[in-house]
Amino acid sequence: MLPDLLLYDHLHVRGGAENFTLAMRDALPDLRVVVAAAEPTLFPPTLLERVQVLDALPVRASAAARSFNALRRFSAYRPGQAPAVVLLSGHYAPLAVRRFAGAVSAIYLHAWPLHLLPVEEFPARSPSKRAALTLFQTWYAARWRRAMRMASVVIANSASLAQRVEHDSGVATQVLYPPVDIERFRAVDGGLRGQVYLSLARHEPQKRVRLVIEAFLRMSQRVLRVASSGSQTAELRRLAAGAKNIEFVGDLAPDQVAQQLASCRATLHVSKKEPFSMAIIESLASGRPAIACGDAGAVLAVGGDDATVLPLPAEPCVEDIIAAVERCERLDLEALAVQCRRAAEPFRTSRFLERLEVILGSARGAGC
Repeated sequence: MLPDLLLYDHLHVRGGAENFTLAMRDALPDLRVVVAAAEPTLFPPTLLERVQVLDALPVRASAAARSFNALRRFSAYRPGQAPAVVLLSGHYAPLAVRRFAGAVSAIYLHAWPLHLLPVEEFPARSPSKRAALTLFQTWYAARWRRAMRMASVVIANSASLAQRVEHDSGVATQVLYPPVDIERFRAVDGGLRGQVYLSLARHEPQKRVRLVIEAFLRMSQRVLRVASSGSQTAELRRLAAGAKNIEFVGDLAPDQVAQQLASCRATLHVSKKEPFSMAIIESLASGRPAIACGDAGAVLAVGGDDATVLPLPAEPCVEDIIAAVERCERLDLEALAVQCRRAAEPFRTSRFLERLEVILGSARGAGC
């Protein structure tokens, strides 16, 4: 028993949840995928085969516009064809679970919803805006927790996220690491150039790309390639202005990501409280070690192998990153490549689907 319908909020960045959505589409030929909207500059029609996009938003629509649209669409969503099994993913799509009373419904969570974070963690706002945000959070939290209780099964992409969901909603939550197309990364041979370090993280405060750039500003002999984009892109470019060893390459298509991974020496992942991070597993699948915060879900899932993953503290400083890079310089990449690829094996898409089928079958058997 596998899903025949998947609902996801919106395709607006090339992040882990978006990769998950398209990976599920590619793995299951009969799966219908529905998203509220898609950013046309990143997801052209050629990437949206068998994906139903409910609304065409303006190019680079604001986060508020995207969120409101997804909230509106999935709060009132009605499936044209009733599915046997539906997978709801994201922050807003799970609110549609009440529309699937006759189906097995699974909510798959990639991260803790932003709207459940304390108001104090958001940028400074006027008192009136802060009051409005508090009201919205109260409204959203009640519906999100109701959705958790209504689903046949709730699944999280890491143990830490599952524990947080259980503590907040009281709903037992399964752990299932997200799938990675291992063969796509193994098929690219970029050669062992060994000169470039790669950052694939979005340019948002919680991803802490600024910290990586600050470290490489002090390592002029090491080359950093910065991919992706986000709200901090302009700020990060100004920070690195004049540094000949730091290059920005923008948003990358999936095949470009595979090529960049195959050509780098190692990848860097310093996100704050990262539930999982598929990019770490993609790096390993490419035969490249990852320099990553030790509390990231993917690092914990891989285990304590400090050759394939060079761990950083949960709150790293510039000196921590510099020390990890210098350690990486002493590694034999050719010898380590096999070890890295072996560490990525448990995250194959086929294994994910096998485990998902067991979880959904148990939910149906329990009469959920």
